[in-house]
Amino acid sequence: MTETGPSSPLTSGKRASEQPSEQPSEGSPVFRAIMGVAGRPFNAFVLRFAGSGYLRLYGVVHHRGRRSGRTYMTPVVVRPTADGFVIPLAFGERADWFQNVHAAGGCEIRWNGTTYTVVDPVVIDWPTARQAFSPLERIVAPLVGIERYLRVRRADAGDPGSDVRVSSQTPVGAYKTPITSSHS
Repeated sequence: MTETGPSSPLTSGKRASEQPSEQPSEGSPVFRAIMGVAGRPFNAFVLRFAGSGYLRLYGVVHHRGRRSGRTYMTPVVVRPTADGFVIPLAFGERADWFQNVHAAGGCEIRWNGTTYTVVDPVVIDWPTARQAFSPLERIVAPLVGIERYLRVRRADAGDPGSDVRVSSQTPVGAYKTPITSSHS
């Protein structure tokens, strides 16, 4: 199990590219089992509605393959914050979409009918991410075993050193997490 104390890289607010070379998260075994059986039909169904106002839990990550250069669309759970989004890494840091976003330093996210350009991908832990989730989601997320999350900042959000506060679109209070200002 990965350490998540105050000096842990998961809570340090470092960009994904600045994390020490530790074992990447494998993601939730529950999600891996379900999606191993129903992945393609589920993704096809969710892609029809993700990113629209009809299925607000899901957004679509538009990313470019780091080796192929092809563009991809991946449906993911997306929770808004005041300056960007938090995305559960249900399949861990080895998921292709995460690797592509990490390599590019950002992507586009379509959520609630709007496309956002996002930058500065940062891997965070559950105690840091939980503020972006509703009370019901706060109960479910730990039960399915998701331990790491990706935080991205909207490109138009301004100073990356400013406090991160939860959006008015989520029914929870504010939280602060430092974000380093150096780029790799």
